[in-house]
Formats: sequence, C-alpha cells, structure tokens
Amino acid sequence: MSDPTFTILLPICRPPAMLPYAIESVLAQERRDFELFVICDGAPAETVSCARSFAARDHRIRPFVHPKGERHGEAYRHDALQDARGAYICQIGDDDLWFPNHLTEMTALLQGVDFGNLSHVDIRADGRIMLLPGDLGEAAVRERMLCTGFNFFGRPWQDTA
Repeated sequence: MSDPTFTILLPICRPPAMLPYAIESVLAQERRDFELFVICDGAPAETVSCARSFAARDHRIRPFVHPKGERHGEAYRHDALQDARGAYICQIGDDDLWFPNHLTEMTALLQGVDFGNLSHVDIRADGRIMLLPGDLGEAAVRERMLCTGFNFFGRPWQDTA
C-alpha cells in the first residue's frame, strides 16, 4: 500500500451529532488517497464509538482517543501528526462538510504554496448562506488573526476587531 497524499485531522470533543456527516463528506472525496485521523479530545463514549465504527468499515480512518487535554487538544493533534504519512495535512471540523472536490482543489492550491485555505461558507439554520472571505496571503490578515480574536475560519461572530 502506498502512502496517502493527504493526512486529514478531525478533532472532536463533543457528542457525535454532526460527526458522521463530516466523515461522510471526507469519504465522498474525488481523491481517494487520504488517511483520516479522528482525534477524540475527551469526547464522550458515543463519539469514540462512532469514530471506531467508521474505522472498522474503512481502513483509512484511525481514531485517536485521549482524555480531555488543555485548550483545544492541540497537543493531541501534534501527537497524531507523528503517525501521518500524507504529503499534505488538512483539517476538518466535526461540524464541517466538504464538497467532493475539496482535496482536488487543495492539491492545486498547494502546488505553489506551503499553506492555503479555500473559501468558507456558513449555512445558517434559517437557510441564509454567508461567504466568510479571507486571504492568508495578505500579511495584514495573518497579523490580525495572530493578534486579535478575528478568525474567518467558520466563526464570524468572534470577530472582535
């Protein structure tokens, strides 16, 4: 078996209400050359069970089960990356969905840069669709994200600047 092109991190610390949808959106990718690490950061037993159930059906999925770590479990992501075989690293949230061409687009993007992001779209419960624009290629955007609460990766209501 050859090494995958992508290692995908999916950190989770809550019940698995949305987790199956996120995993299915990864499994529906046009590109099949990935491994998916579901990193359970103190997640409840039903979440761990869900992750293990998917792993039993698809060898590309690996659950990493840990007690609740500090902050958002960044140390566990680091530990999981020690087992990564992919040339590229992507991350998906347990409440995120990817279009089937996400990894294809990331491949094209990462041919010319070391880090990239695609546009984020937020679909609200009332049906409104909001594009969350941001370009990490702009130094001012990177600085704002590093120094303030601004974050265009899915949390527009946290824009405190």
